[in-house]
Amino acid sequence: MNTPETKPAVALDEPSGEVRILDPASVRLFRNEAGVPQMEVAGEFTCLRVQVKCSFPLSKPHEYVSFRDGANREVGLIENLKDLDHDTRRIVEEEIERRYFLPEITAIYSINGHFGSYEWDVETDRGRRSFHVRGRSENIVKSLPNRVLITDVLGNRYKVSDYTKLDRASYAQIYKVI
Repeated sequence: MNTPETKPAVALDEPSGEVRILDPASVRLFRNEAGVPQMEVAGEFTCLRVQVKCSFPLSKPHEYVSFRDGANREVGLIENLKDLDHDTRRIVEEEIERRYFLPEITAIYSINGHFGSYEWDVETDRGRRSFHVRGRSENIVKSLPNRVLITDVLGNRYKVSDYTKLDRASYAQIYKVI
C-alpha cells in the first residue's frame, strides 16, 4: 500500500560499477509501520528496504555513507550526513548506531588469560561489561598510533580510542595483551 507521500518501488538498473553520489536534497529516509527504513530519491525511485553502511566506520562515520537496497546493491553515497534534512539524518544515524555498535572501553578492571582465552571485565561508555576473547593476534588489534579494537567470542566489538590515556591500572591491564 502506498501512502500519498511515496511512489511505488521501481526496479533499479543493474549496477554499473561506478560510484553514484546522491544529491542530499533529493534523499529522504522514513520508516514503514514495522520500523523498516525506506528511502526515496526524489523523482527517481523508492527502496522499500534500505541498508546504511559507512565507508569508513571508525575514522569518518558521517562521511561517504552508502545506501544499499534490499538485495545489498549500492544505490548511492552521501558525501556528508550534515547535508541531509534533520529527519533523514536522524534515521541514518540510528541505523549507523545499530549496525556499528562499538562501545568505548573507559576502564579495565581485569584481563585474565587461561589457555589462550581472555576474560575481560571493563567499564564502557554503555556500562560495565564482561566478555571473553579467544587469542590475541586476530581478536585484539592495535591500530593507528594508540587505538585497540577487541572482538569477543560472540562477535561483539569494543574499542579503546587511545590506551595511553587510560588510568594507570587500566593501562597495566591492557599492556599485558597488546
